[in-house]
Amino acid sequence: MIRGQYTRWIKEITTLCILVVSIHSCKEPDPFPNTPNITFENISYSETDNGTDTLTLEFNFEDGDGDLGLSSEDNTYPYNDFYYIVDSATISSNNIMTSFRFVKYGDQIALPPFYQLALSQSGGLYQFYSDTDDRPSFSCENYEIEDLDTLYILKNEFRNNIYVKFFRNRGNGFEEYNYKDANAFECGLSFDGRFPILDRDNIGTSLQGVLKYKIQSTSFRVVFRNYPMKLQFYILDRALNTSNVAETPVFTLDELLSEKD
Repeated sequence: MIRGQYTRWIKEITTLCILVVSIHSCKEPDPFPNTPNITFENISYSETDNGTDTLTLEFNFEDGDGDLGLSSEDNTYPYNDFYYIVDSATISSNNIMTSFRFVKYGDQIALPPFYQLALSQSGGLYQFYSDTDDRPSFSCENYEIEDLDTLYILKNEFRNNIYVKFFRNRGNGFEEYNYKDANAFECGLSFDGRFPILDRDNIGTSLQGVLKYKIQSTSFRVVFRNYPMKLQFYILDRALNTSNVAETPVFTLDELLSEKD
């Protein structure tokens, strides 16, 4: 743990819209495992005159203890957005970190070992990160600008509870199109996100239903044109259990538009 008071805050960028189509709670003995399971239901696409187009992904879910969803208050460990990377740590005999230094992009000298640190208003939690100075080049994935300092960070894989990957086939088989890699200097560009707590009153009982996940972008036509494409996706529950990876059928944007006509 960390001793002390801190006022740093964590940004949350929302780039999606989640609609709960239907849910069903079961108070009988749990028919499902506590690890969520998902299956593809439907994918649709719409275009607008203002250039912001929408892919809508629908999928079925089931979870044995119904602990699905994150609230806006869930922004501290283990749901924190990122970890600060720190060095020059003083750790007491009872494993309390009593002092440290934030590692910065412009530091000429850093002093490993590095630790990853999750801060909160009452202190924080830390764990070992690296014995070497392994700072990467600048990107919004690896650094956070705060108070004119560029701080070295590690994004938390559990900050979101739904993750989506895009694949396209330009004639040489399917390859992932990673928006983050393609737009390294556009901070926060991601179609991963959060859906809210689905049934707060019945957490602990089985839950199943359908979620609609709306993804909006001005770049779908530019990036995917009319190439064959597909999405892969998975979700996490509040206990950080990861579902199976589900996949859409192969489609083109034109095919989805024609299905609406």
